[in-house]
Amino acid sequence: SFPRRRESRNVQGAAKCRKPIRVMYQNIERNNFNVRTWIKRLVRIMSCFSKSELMHNTVIGLLINQIEFKRDIHAI
Repeated sequence: SFPRRRESRNVQGAAKCRKPIRVMYQNIERNNFNVRTWIKRLVRIMSCFSKSELMHNTVIGLLINQIEFKRDIHAI
């Protein structure tokens, strides 16, 4: 009652399986790299010019809005 070859069993069951979803890992990694680069730049700029915590929070909030929501920070 069992098939003799393993390949024949896999071929019969393969027709019922769905194709796996492919993820674009390169786009995800590039996005992560861009975010890390922007944060490094932000740290360099903020450590030189700003001393107030309010300014730090404002600039970091604007950066997150630009990255996550694709909003133009200059239109505010």
